[in-house]
Amino acid sequence: MNICCRALWGAVFLVVFASAPALSGKELEAAVSASLNCGVSSSVVEEVERAARKGAGKEDAAGRIIRLLGNACRASLPMEMLERKVAEGLVKRVPLQRIAVFLERKVADYEFVRRLMETVGDRKPDEQLRRAVTVMGEALASGVSRKELQDMVFAFSEKELPAVTLGVEFYSYLSLAGVNRADCMRILEAGFANDSLTPAWLGFPRVVALAKRRGVNDREIADAAEQALKEKGDVKSAMMRLGFTSRPVPEPKE
Repeated sequence: MNICCRALWGAVFLVVFASAPALSGKELEAAVSASLNCGVSSSVVEEVERAARKGAGKEDAAGRIIRLLGNACRASLPMEMLERKVAEGLVKRVPLQRIAVFLERKVADYEFVRRLMETVGDRKPDEQLRRAVTVMGEALASGVSRKELQDMVFAFSEKELPAVTLGVEFYSYLSLAGVNRADCMRILEAGFANDSLTPAWLGFPRVVALAKRRGVNDREIADAAEQALKEKGDVKSAMMRLGFTSRPVPEPKE
């Protein structure tokens, strides 16, 4: 099947996945049972049910949340982040309807990434694939477009999956720091071309923020990073090029 066809069927899947009717009553009980049998966190399911009992009209949203978690579990999507976000929303007393909408979007992003991995024929261990889906899904949530993500994955498909995952994470951090798309790609390409991009470089976007406050423009920032990566240097060497001679190297954000 060619890429266009796969993308089409992926889109159809996402529409069906996200737009199935809400559940209530016995259907809700069945959804709860199915989700728990798959391995969805019992504490999260119980909290969703408890929230649903606190007001009229909440059962439908609760059913959507539990159905989405169950479907994601059966699709082998990364559950830890999904469950954590639902739990956080409940603690903050976010309305169930808003949690359901957020969860639909998050699941759709994860499913898009998983199908993208299939498109490039990825065959990596489950743990590597789960991390890729999580990191790339978060990159989409941070503002990276699906086209940008697809372009990166296709451009660097010959690289090992952990390296591509790191590259996408680095790109998303650079983008959040205000680096334009062309310069993000230029920096990333230098790292991949020279096998010099390491997890320590995830701290560089913090350098970008400091440099911008000093009035350094995007081109100068990208030039410094690109040259350091071409020379297999570290973040400190890029900082030196930007005039930071005594400041400690920022740690990558958690």
